[in-house]
Amino acid sequence: MSIQGIRLIVFDVGGVLRDASRLVGEGYRRGMLAHGFTFPFEPMDVLHFRGLAKYNNPATAAKGLIAIERSGVALPDILKRPDAEEEVDRIVAAHGKPSDDDTAKRIGMAYKELFESPEGSTLVGQTRDAEKGITLLKGKGYKLGIFTNGALNTISRDVPYHEKFDVFVSEQDITRKKPSGEGIVVAMEKAGATKSETAYVGDSVSDIQAARDAGCSAFAVLCGYGLESHLVKEKPDAVFNNVIDLAERMPSIKNGA
Repeated sequence: MSIQGIRLIVFDVGGVLRDASRLVGEGYRRGMLAHGFTFPFEPMDVLHFRGLAKYNNPATAAKGLIAIERSGVALPDILKRPDAEEEVDRIVAAHGKPSDDDTAKRIGMAYKELFESPEGSTLVGQTRDAEKGITLLKGKGYKLGIFTNGALNTISRDVPYHEKFDVFVSEQDITRKKPSGEGIVVAMEKAGATKSETAYVGDSVSDIQAARDAGCSAFAVLCGYGLESHLVKEKPDAVFNNVIDLAERMPSIKNGA
């Protein structure tokens, strides 16, 4: 796969079009404190933690953070490791408790409720120059789509320029969330595009895995959840700093160019 021959570009939302670093940190901070834990984490570290494939899930992430808090290991030190996800698995195995599953589920549900609430909208922003990049891609002739594991209403809430996109796929449209590529396949079907004509743009390991599962090109951006060292291990087809960088580097296909 490469950037040549692409006609449809499908975007993840969180970390790509939406800056949710404050909301992610605040959601887990509230949840852990409410259940008697401390919260020795910085919001950006929690965001990058969510960029790990297995832990890009509200409840699973909560379970990991609980175990890390008990262990006393610094989260930044874990994230620096090339085997960060495996290290968290080891910490969960060593410091987890049977009751953690239920606690993590409740923290994850509270986090999701905050995310979708009116208050949640005050804790998110737009990724820098994302709208400018989308406008440029539209002008170059690309069909544009969105596929997110989240709710449809958060797209219209957090992406005020959503009318520039041609297709939308959210959790309401699929039975399997990322790293499954089901949502990308649905977006391709809606847009009438083939696998070889499609690229999925994401910022986490699970995004790249979803693109691979769908059989399309995988484009990674470095402006969101995933750290570069973790993303490049997945061997995406292209790596960009952000959406505007992607838009400037993609060739024009307007009028068959």
